[in-house]
Amino acid sequence: MRTAEQKKLITDRYTTAELHKDVVNQGFIDYLLNQYHNSKQIVKYKEAGSKGPVVMNYSPDRQEYEAWFTPVQNFVDHLIGEDNMVWGSNIFKVEKPHIVHNDDYHEKIYDIFKTVVIPLEISKPTSFIVFDQYYLDGPIKCFRGYPKVPESFYNKSLTDYSNIEGFTDIPFNKEIYNEYLTHIPYEALHGLTVEAIVRWQPGDAITFDMGKLHSAVNFNAQGIDYKIGYSIFTGK
Repeated sequence: MRTAEQKKLITDRYTTAELHKDVVNQGFIDYLLNQYHNSKQIVKYKEAGSKGPVVMNYSPDRQEYEAWFTPVQNFVDHLIGEDNMVWGSNIFKVEKPHIVHNDDYHEKIYDIFKTVVIPLEISKPTSFIVFDQYYLDGPIKCFRGYPKVPESFYNKSLTDYSNIEGFTDIPFNKEIYNEYLTHIPYEALHGLTVEAIVRWQPGDAITFDMGKLHSAVNFNAQGIDYKIGYSIFTGK
């Protein structure tokens, strides 16, 4: 677990989630999709049933460096500054929207910084939600109020939110819930508040603080069958 001093270093850098419009050209999107579709290191996670995520993981600080990643590092440096270290990344295809979670790592304590999300493929624009609340004691998924807590491949399953920083113990905004988050039990959002609702669309990039809770919206309810994106995890 991180010390109080380590956590303060992280939270002192916190800023509001940001949408970077029209910063990703189609050539770069095609380059990343080609890397994904031709990868021999695809992992099919079945925790969500037959529609679990299909993911290509690449961690440049723990694996042999691969030349294809250099344009990605250059893009990240341009977006969030050169004083960053990419410690992990994954290109993912999902047919079911992600639920509330943070981005962190079990095996090593990083001075976590920003997550960079690059939307790659979707039938029409959707949205992405970042919450005000954060958790800095490892990767979690939030399952308060679930009738049965689903199996989680990597993240700790959290049903008690008392250690989530900024937890309000106030019911979640019902209008936002009904419009965006009906794939999640309403009670699972209790005590959370929204920092930003951001457009998720190829051509853009999204940056937010890694410890912040975040979630996909219910894109299935919007008539979207799947989306492919690239999440990049950085530290200082």
